[in-house]
Amino acid sequence: ACGCSDRTTGPSRWPTRVGCPSIRSYCSVRVPQTRDDFRGVGLLIDAKRFGIQPAAEWAVWQDYVRTRMAFRSVRSRAEPAGAEASVALVVLDRDDIFEAKLFTLLGLALRQQGWQLVVMVQSRRMTRSIRYARALGADDIVYRSDLVRDLPGTRTERLDIATALLAPVGDSNALKDVTFHGSEIGRHVFASTSRETLDGSPDPLEAGNRSIVERLMTEAVTSVEVGQLVSETVQPDLLILAEANYALTGPLVDVLVDSGASVAQTIPMFTNDGLMCKRLTRGNRNHHPASVAKSTFERILREGAPPDLDDTLDRELRRRYSGDYALQAQNQPSNQQLERSELLDLLGFTGERPIAVIFSHVLWDASLFFGTDLFDDYGQWFVETVRTAIANDQVDWIIRAHPSNVFRVQHGDIQGEAAELRLLDATFAELPSHVTVLPPEAAVSSFALYQHADAGVTVRGTPGLEMATFGKPVLTAGTGHYMNQGFTLDSSSREEFIRRLGTAQDLEPLSAKQTSLARIHAHTVFTRRLLRSRTFAPVYSFADRGFHPLDRNVDTTSKRVTDELLERAEDLREFTTWIATNDIDFLSPPLTAG
Repeated sequence: ACGCSDRTTGPSRWPTRVGCPSIRSYCSVRVPQTRDDFRGVGLLIDAKRFGIQPAAEWAVWQDYVRTRMAFRSVRSRAEPAGAEASVALVVLDRDDIFEAKLFTLLGLALRQQGWQLVVMVQSRRMTRSIRYARALGADDIVYRSDLVRDLPGTRTERLDIATALLAPVGDSNALKDVTFHGSEIGRHVFASTSRETLDGSPDPLEAGNRSIVERLMTEAVTSVEVGQLVSETVQPDLLILAEANYALTGPLVDVLVDSGASVAQTIPMFTNDGLMCKRLTRGNRNHHPASVAKSTFERILREGAPPDLDDTLDRELRRRYSGDYALQAQNQPSNQQLERSELLDLLGFTGERPIAVIFSHVLWDASLFFGTDLFDDYGQWFVETVRTAIANDQVDWIIRAHPSNVFRVQHGDIQGEAAELRLLDATFAELPSHVTVLPPEAAVSSFALYQHADAGVTVRGTPGLEMATFGKPVLTAGTGHYMNQGFTLDSSSREEFIRRLGTAQDLEPLSAKQTSLARIHAHTVFTRRLLRSRTFAPVYSFADRGFHPLDRNVDTTSKRVTDELLERAEDLREFTTWIATNDIDFLSPPLTAG
């Protein structure tokens, strides 16, 4: 401890800034003023980055200097929060400029309302996140690596705990069921393993996976203990972060949700300026950020559909597939619209049989833990769905490989053929004529499939919601952000799902009431659930190949930022107003067409 007498009383509050110029200390948790000890690490990392990408690193430094200049007034006038101030903990889990700017800005908006802002990064190696958080005026920085060092026990002991937890695990289902101190760490470890190996069905017993699973399980156990330490010392009233799952942050979220802290997951979604904000609780812990809570949807239905709903929704759906939105363009790089005759010619179908589209998920994608699945994983669902489609020649089937694979290959996330296509080749020697594959690069917009096909199949993908707005039946194979709302065919078992696939030729179009529900729900997701960032607008500029550290950025340099500007920023005020409520979903006023 620093011996500073200017501290809050009792063992339950973070020490104030006043009178402690050299070190912030609390119990066994040390949160240094790290300008000196950070500098050496930063210089080494800077030198390495300049050596690898000198032009990109120079652009980063120019942006950083301009950002510091823009926020100099906010930094100089920052006042310490009072002893009883609520604490907002912003978690930055990767060294990303976009997220450092965005989440620190949200924290600053709360600080304007009297909150204490604390930023947590993984280690001093996250030089960009640290610099930008400070540039915007966030001084209280916690390092997870310091917290890990202050935990009772050693890494070897935590490895022993992880090994014991894994001892009875014989397959992926058993792995997903592993819990530790109430945290569903098995799900987080499975998702992280899947992501790291790019395998939607990682076998935890396979030699190549075992060391990965053990490492990630140890990381998850550590994260539970870090969460307990943060809960006891920092005692955050609010946690703000982007990624609420995986082995690193998932257990932290679990612990803080159970401690009574409010957790606001906030992610960029759909539009160039859209943020999706959701309050996580134990009851909705595994819900997708884009989901609409039952209470929210009931409120929407009570309000009644706005007169311009159809015009607004149709406009948004078309814009999603027109190239207007950079984020959506990652998932749908081709925006070619086709007439039905053109689509039939391309696929080699006559149009005499109904057409159903199997919308493949990215097999190792994060969305696999947003709900409960009928199948063990996306890979198993994909194989069994295609197998049933092959057996049902009363329907012409389109297998739509996920278009985002194009972006992922171009930018180095993955190499070679999409995982779902490799799985097809490994499982089926040949596909019959009534089953056609649309590869990720196929010049066909999914919008055309919604218009011209007769039915859709997915586990929980957004195409299922979009297709339902056209009055088309959609079969789902798990819970998700739009299931059980009355406009999708949600099966309660694998057998029921397979049986429905086997008789897909008998599916009827949605009723007018079902279509209306789908459109109201979609309108809620694509317009009402979005917080539009206007004061500090997101900027997306993706190159054709590779990544640049400023591919995603936030416009923090075009204006001189003052406390007064932050105070009157309507979008930031909308966020803080929502935080002050108990609402699960952020909900904006209705948009109007035009």
